[in-house]
Amino acid sequence: MAVNDLIGNGIAVTLHELVYRIDAFAEKLMREQHGVSYSHYHFLAVASTLDAPDVTTLAECLAVSKAAVSKRLDPLAGDGWITLGSDPDHARRVIIRLTPKAVQLVTDATAMLEREFTDALGELPPGEVDHLNGRLRVLLDIFLRKELNPA
Repeated sequence: MAVNDLIGNGIAVTLHELVYRIDAFAEKLMREQHGVSYSHYHFLAVASTLDAPDVTTLAECLAVSKAAVSKRLDPLAGDGWITLGSDPDHARRVIIRLTPKAVQLVTDATAMLEREFTDALGELPPGEVDHLNGRLRVLLDIFLRKELNPA
């Protein structure tokens, strides 16, 4: 018996399965083309959007605990992806900065993922990828609002 025989083909099931497949696709691409996990890339990509974040800020942006961020810092620093500094005004505050190596990975991998996902959706009719992206952005906005303002 297939899973969908048990739980159906409703929107919740479809979206979860799609996210699972997308994550697996991105993971495979990142490992094959850049030798790192998608999680590794995502951590650095989010950090790249912030101006010298501290652990708390980065954890909030990644939607993970401060402990989850903290335990990744030493290995990432040891492998040359980030540097760790301190805030002169707050001695216990750890500041995270990307190295040029990390910035290059984020730049290259972001372009690669965009290209590969666009190519993967090439079976859709012309213009449909942009339309789909617009509709997905609407869905994202709906769920972000629900997260911020639960009923």
